[in-house]
Amino acid sequence: LKDALAPLPIIITYRTKLEGGMGEKISLEYKNLVEEIISLKPDAVDVEISGEYSFELINKAKSENITTIASYHNFKYTEDNEQILNKIERMKEAGADIYKLALMPNSFEDTLRILSLTNKLNETDFPVLIISMGELGKLSRIACNQTGAPFTFASALKGSAPGQMEAGFVKSILENIK
Repeated sequence: LKDALAPLPIIITYRTKLEGGMGEKISLEYKNLVEEIISLKPDAVDVEISGEYSFELINKAKSENITTIASYHNFKYTEDNEQILNKIERMKEAGADIYKLALMPNSFEDTLRILSLTNKLNETDFPVLIISMGELGKLSRIACNQTGAPFTFASALKGSAPGQMEAGFVKSILENIK
């Protein structure tokens, strides 16, 4: 895969049902699977920060010189800023390289608050991406250039999260709003 996709980085994610994915594995099974993923030497690995073994997995990946993305997903609502900052602090304590949160807005104001918070956080010393999901959150997926987010998420074919748009479409927008 690395040869076929070069120079694009390969990020491997196993998203559990607890965080909106399809994965059945939890706790020790999740840990074992992510360790197998790390052994494949991807460019980056996504680790769910709420998992029991998140700190251990992040340390293992970093010891293999693999970029770590600590992630958190809430498909029900957008927490208040203090709760979000607490999650980011846990990601920072774990030693992750990049912090990613995906939250479901209940109003467009939630999305605007997330954009403002992301912008403020990226003015400091760590890269963070906070995405608002669904139709109300699409703006957060294309505002990464303006908020200092290190990347965004788009799909090659079918989106894996509510509000995720096709990669070519997102690329076109991003090229036009630098």
